[in-house]
Amino acid sequence: MSHRSWIPVTRRATVVVSLMVALSAGAPLLAQQTVPPAQAAPQQAAAPQGPTLELSLAQAVAMALETNLGLKSDRYSLAISAQGIAAARAAFLPTLTGSVTRVASTSVTTNQFESAESITKRSNLNGGAQWGQALPWYGSSYTVSWGALRNATNAFTSFNPTLGSSLTVSFRQPLWQRFSIDGNRFSLENAQRSYQIADLTMQQQLIATQDQVRLAYLSLASAIAGLGVARENKDVNDVALRNARARIAVGNAALIDQIQSEAAVLTSEEAVIISEANVSTAEDVLRSLLLDPARPDYWQVHIVLTDQIEVQERTIDVDAAIKNALANRIDLLSARQQSAQTQLAMRLNQNLTKPSLDFAATYSASGTGGVPLDSQTGLPIGQAIGFGSALGDAFGHQNPAWTFGIQAGVPIGQTASRVAVARTQIQLDQQQLNLRNQELQIIAQVRDAARRVESGYRRVRSTQLALTASEQQKRAEERKLEVGMASTFDVLLKAQALASARSAELAAKIAYNTALINFERVQKIR
Repeated sequence: MSHRSWIPVTRRATVVVSLMVALSAGAPLLAQQTVPPAQAAPQQAAAPQGPTLELSLAQAVAMALETNLGLKSDRYSLAISAQGIAAARAAFLPTLTGSVTRVASTSVTTNQFESAESITKRSNLNGGAQWGQALPWYGSSYTVSWGALRNATNAFTSFNPTLGSSLTVSFRQPLWQRFSIDGNRFSLENAQRSYQIADLTMQQQLIATQDQVRLAYLSLASAIAGLGVARENKDVNDVALRNARARIAVGNAALIDQIQSEAAVLTSEEAVIISEANVSTAEDVLRSLLLDPARPDYWQVHIVLTDQIEVQERTIDVDAAIKNALANRIDLLSARQQSAQTQLAMRLNQNLTKPSLDFAATYSASGTGGVPLDSQTGLPIGQAIGFGSALGDAFGHQNPAWTFGIQAGVPIGQTASRVAVARTQIQLDQQQLNLRNQELQIIAQVRDAARRVESGYRRVRSTQLALTASEQQKRAEERKLEVGMASTFDVLLKAQALASARSAELAAKIAYNTALINFERVQKIR
């Protein structure tokens, strides 16, 4: 048998199985061709009863990515993380609050010009609004407040009723603690890193799903190949049994030759039955990854593999693969993001151990109106000042007042922030050690995967040569049997050796292509 680098699709051939699709980020491992359905290898022992689904490897991967429930769940997790960013950003959005209060009170007078038995009645209506915002720069914040009032009383006062309006603008700027980082900025950056971790988790699930489909496709292809080998071996044993019976009929062989051939036929029939079951099982596994279980013909769909996959020697650059893995391994990137979150928490805790030193400035203006009263008689005098005038004074820079100040605070003793710094430092040291250990494990995994690829291809070449030798030995034994120089038993022994050689070649090809998939995987995920 001459060496063939592609999967034969005829009954007499051995299937080479391998799997790596064009969806992989790297160069394709295998050259793939789409073959007509009529040339595809048989999928079942009997003709399928349900609908047929012809699939290339790329189509199988695309279907799995569309229907995989785990990926759908991870997309929800990513959306939840995005909402976490929105919630953290909301801390920097301005807030508007307003209030209206009505107060009515009755009390004994405290005015020395009135009798002790006098009753003071007050009716106050207060309202106001406040606009405030924490800025995303340097911990700054500001508030703008406006207030209005109407107070009426039977007690002595300059205005009755009294109308008032006030405007206050305040600004606060941290100068030390909370200047470089504060709780709001920490929450936003932490939420952004959590989103990146969720995105990496989804990418990891995406790659894992692709690999599951590739391996399932490979398993089904290998099961079909195993069925083809089992049927071929049974056909060989059937021919040997017919020849033994014919030789016995003419007196050229003993009965023991027929008994041995019959035993070999029964053994090969058992192998065919097991192989048919393996095909059905592998098809169910691939079906579970591709199809929606809700479809009514879920269990009746018959999957036909249309890709013709070649085995090609892969040149391995171990150093480049290690460099790629250390730069792009998703679990390593996720661990680095988690370490960055810890470093961010360390920054916040260290900042909170500093003394607080805040600059504050306030501007205010007010206006007053109402009905002016005579200080002696308490009777109205002059023209009433309306609320519009009081409002105009407040917003027209009348009666201004400015306040500037510095507020300082010094933490004393073993504060909670200092304890948090110590705890976070221990956690950060632990994460750094784990990262270095993880990098060493990744290097070892890549090196081991590369060795498996290289040794796997040598194993394929060796088994192919052994298969060719076994075929030549069997043909030679058959020629010796034709001239009476060998027995049927000798031919059966060579046939059994040939069956073992075919199985060994198939196992080597499966192992080689599995190693290729694993080599690509360890550069991306665990």
